[in-house]
Formats: sequence, C-alpha cells, structure tokens
Amino acid sequence: MLRLPRSPMSCGPAPRLEEMPESADIAWALAEFERRFAPASVEGLRATVLLLLAGSGGGPFHLTIEGGRLETHAGRHAHPDVQIEIRVDDLCRLLRGDLAPHTAFLEGRVHLLGDGALAFRLRALLGLDDRGPGQA
Repeated sequence: MLRLPRSPMSCGPAPRLEEMPESADIAWALAEFERRFAPASVEGLRATVLLLLAGSGGGPFHLTIEGGRLETHAGRHAHPDVQIEIRVDDLCRLLRGDLAPHTAFLEGRVHLLGDGALAFRLRALLGLDDRGPGQA
C-alpha cells in the first residue's frame, strides 16, 4: 500500500464507509482503491492508469493492474493506457458515493484521455456506480 503524508485537503465525514476517517485525503483515496479492488474481475487484464489529481495534496499518481493485483504509485507513468484528471475533493466525493461517475464526467469534473473502455471498466473494478447522493 502506498504511504503518503497527510495533506490539508479534507473530504469531510464518511456517511457510508466505516473505514473512512473523519477527514480524508489522497492517501485515503488511494488506499480505498486498493481496498475496493475486485481481483476476480480482472483476469488477464494488464493496464496502467495515470491519475492527475488537482488541488491540495494532489499530483500525479498511477495505478497498475497486472496478475490480478492493483498497486498504487506516486508519480507519472511513461505510457499509461488511460489518463484521468480530477480534483482531489471530487475523487473523495466519488469514493464516498456523493458524486456519481457519469455526473462527474458530464459536468466536466473528470477528464479522460486514452482507453475509454478501460476507464468505464474501472468503475466496476473499483466499486463505483452511478447511484446519486443519498441512494443506497
């Protein structure tokens, strides 16, 4: 698991995830990716995702999926399959379920470059769905 210093960026309280601390930052979000990852759904998948995170505590990070495992890394990857640009606070809202992925995309809160099918598949791999705020 990637260990990063805590940033001053706070995503607020967690209404749905017991594991989420009272305030969360990019370290929590990356750890949440690893926690939610469903290895059974990625058999044979080999991919690299570059996350360009704007805002306090942000920066470039990348996820590698290979051999049924997901690993998070600080920094850029030279040849990602997909690049995702998003603000840290919007990423935390997505992971908490307070922002639906399709809403984030339609409102311009997330920008994709590269393999759009892989980006769409990541929603299922990471347990993200299109339920809106307050919907269980």
